[in-house]
Amino acid sequence: MPVSRERRGHNVVYTITGPFDEIAANEYQDLNAIDYNTIGNALGAIIDARHAYVTVRGLRAIQKRLGNVVFDVPVAFIGYQDSVFATFMRGLEILTSRGSKKRFQFVNNVDEAVRWIDEWFELNKKDRLSLVGQVTTKIEPLNPDRPNESETP
Repeated sequence: MPVSRERRGHNVVYTITGPFDEIAANEYQDLNAIDYNTIGNALGAIIDARHAYVTVRGLRAIQKRLGNVVFDVPVAFIGYQDSVFATFMRGLEILTSRGSKKRFQFVNNVDEAVRWIDEWFELNKKDRLSLVGQVTTKIEPLNPDRPNESETP
């Protein structure tokens, strides 16, 4: 499976290996939908793409799945910030934001990502504990047979 995940409290680390194509993008979106619907607006998503490469088909799959979705959770990316991917993410951030600025951030490692996410909640004056389970948009997985709990190594 090109996408795996590890839950760390309210943060979930999604590790992507190989091509981030349409299959991997949909796998990621399915896992993220399950986690978001479980954790709610307290979710901090960390995408570790150090061992992946992004394809146009993967970006289109993300765009299609999130085209009408508006959410307000921080997302940290670990990996090479290629210009096409960075531009795509800035556009996606604008389209999906619910007023909070700078929800997406490129970082160097998981610890830095967790620190940035914690700081994001503080800077935006969001009480993370009050947001647990509070889901403001319904995101359905394409593959509902996935497990409801995040996998742990």
